[in-house]
Amino acid sequence: DLMAGVDAAVERGWADPDRLGVCGLSGGGNLSSWIVGQTDCFKAAVPENPVTNWQSFYGVSDIGVWFSVEQLGGHPHEIPEVYARCSPITYAHHCTTPTLMVQCESDYRCPAEQSEQFYTVLKANGCTVEMLRLPGGSHASSINGQPAVRRAQNEALLDWMKRFV
Repeated sequence: DLMAGVDAAVERGWADPDRLGVCGLSGGGNLSSWIVGQTDCFKAAVPENPVTNWQSFYGVSDIGVWFSVEQLGGHPHEIPEVYARCSPITYAHHCTTPTLMVQCESDYRCPAEQSEQFYTVLKANGCTVEMLRLPGGSHASSINGQPAVRRAQNEALLDWMKRFV
């Protein structure tokens, strides 16, 4: 589904297939992390405060116990294969896309360990990866947080895309 939208944008001339970047916050961070493990068509990625591992998210997020069950259809011990199949971390070792992880330090919705796990797998497999940790920021601080946090995120995102796209 993700790539169908990208393909349609390319077919209509709205996007240049040689200059594609992907980014997103929260669920968009999850999808950004997911897609770079599935394809190498993106020149750069910036997942922000993502869910990358549904198994650990279940236990560390402030909504993990009920949200994971709602989204995936059961508890990790009941459907471990679904948790693995739906986790970007499962496919992270395939990623070749230069990736900047953006993580707010005080995010209890998608805690820093989600970005840290993904970062570690990319780094261990030779992918270009960096992490920007925003001090004191909560889940949506790059949108509604302190101006300094919003500025740092915006500048990092633009710089990453300029460097690689």
